[in-house]
Amino acid sequence: MAALSVTDNFSDTFIFGEKKEEEDLSSEATVNLLPAKLEDTSSIPADHESRSLLSDEFVRNLQGFMQELGCDFLTPPRKTTEEEEFSNCTPPAPTVPAALNTEEEIEPEDTMVDMEEVRKRLVEKKLSDRGSDFILRTRLRIAEREVWADRPVEPPPLDYLIVLDFEATCEENKPPGTYDQEIIEFPAVLIDLKNQTIVAEFHSYVQPQRAKKLTDFCTALTGITQATVDAADQLPAVLLRFRKWITEQGLANNTKWCIVTDGSFDVALFLHCSCRLNHVPLPVYFKLFLHLPKFFQWIYLSDDPLKQRANMTGMLEHLALALEGRHHSGIDDARNLARICLAMLADGVKFRPTDLVDTHKQDERKPYCAKVWPIHKKKWLAAHRKAMNSVAGFRLLHAPNAGKK
Repeated sequence: MAALSVTDNFSDTFIFGEKKEEEDLSSEATVNLLPAKLEDTSSIPADHESRSLLSDEFVRNLQGFMQELGCDFLTPPRKTTEEEEFSNCTPPAPTVPAALNTEEEIEPEDTMVDMEEVRKRLVEKKLSDRGSDFILRTRLRIAEREVWADRPVEPPPLDYLIVLDFEATCEENKPPGTYDQEIIEFPAVLIDLKNQTIVAEFHSYVQPQRAKKLTDFCTALTGITQATVDAADQLPAVLLRFRKWITEQGLANNTKWCIVTDGSFDVALFLHCSCRLNHVPLPVYFKLFLHLPKFFQWIYLSDDPLKQRANMTGMLEHLALALEGRHHSGIDDARNLARICLAMLADGVKFRPTDLVDTHKQDERKPYCAKVWPIHKKKWLAAHRKAMNSVAGFRLLHAPNAGKK
């Protein structure tokens, strides 16, 4: 049987442009991890050779999709002070690109000060008046820009979202990113953006490779028991089943979908560490993702003087939605994140990827994390100006560094 390669012949270079030199893999903290053969493939399903499930056509389509987004990230961007500040959640004051900062396109902010007036106008438009002040103001702005726009709107580039919320091994009093954390629960919820509905789910527990015994803290936090992970498949088999599930949903050669996470740790830390410890490369379709708390802040909370990024429970509170299920249950959290996405869809929000994962570099402050590059918002805005003039993408004008080169 041929050795397993989850992404087969999918090169990391399709995103980063040039082939990276091989580095010493002796350090546990290294993140420049190239595909390695599995020593034992006896537990891998026999259909693993169907490498065409995600073929070279997928890679070519994804390249074209990224160019359509206006992302010139075929080579990693040179690190700047602004990017460093932004990636560490301390954005400067919001700015507006000069090309879009015109009186006819930007509505004066003082029209949204009186919340009674905002609620009245929402009711008149037969829109929901539930949610925080930030939510209500943005909802009204979106609705009024749909009326204001006088030219056709480009269709949103995404057809589907796959919402993930991995649960991973953890230890009390040890901050994430300072040690290996392996996925122990792998949930996914598929959202059809056109019909604004959840259409499918994937769920599996995962047997960790290194942390064979879960800590009491981990079990108390996640509700996952030792017996559950002992009976579960290891990550390579789970990734193959996930790839089969993607194919069954018709997404194998369709790049009009994006991974959604509750932060960068899901992919850059949990999945990255798990792939490294299982000697498989990070699957190509995880390299481009939407950081939901960051995106939520861009859309709804750009007027917040504290610039605080809401977590999942905070986003639910802003939208006046109750938490359903158990917090830190992976599948329950993924469903709650999907409910947040559906609420944003109802407000007219158009979803876009926000970040790229670079497994050839490590985060400067969290050495076990792969480097995450934010997608250049200025080029993104320019590429989708029509759509953003009339829908929630307008709020991205207030994103940190939006007007900086």
